[in-house]
Amino acid sequence: MHTRRKGDIGEEIALEYLLKHKYKNIQQNYYTRYGEIDLIVWDEENKELVFVEVKARSSNKFGRPEDAVGNVKLGRIMDSADCYLVEVGYQDKYRFDCVAIEMNDRGEVIDITHFKNIS
Repeated sequence: MHTRRKGDIGEEIALEYLLKHKYKNIQQNYYTRYGEIDLIVWDEENKELVFVEVKARSSNKFGRPEDAVGNVKLGRIMDSADCYLVEVGYQDKYRFDCVAIEMNDRGEVIDITHFKNIS
């Protein structure tokens, strides 16, 4: 499966997972000059905005999905989040999460792990 297609599928799977766990979709694929934020959601339980990086893999050959969110990637997400916060004038509680999805070669989900507050 092509990497971009896998990413799109991963984002849809992650969003579906989050919606089932009391999150509300705010925006998908928010782009800035620093990069992209995959999902921006509202955590109904904790009453906070959440910037979500989605990582989907069909093999652990290059590590687990969550291993791909290093300091450089997280820094770009934070810079992009700053742009979003300024754009919408939001000044309350927010955090950064990662949803890691392991799939087989047919795109079927094997496992989903939600890592909260990865910063």
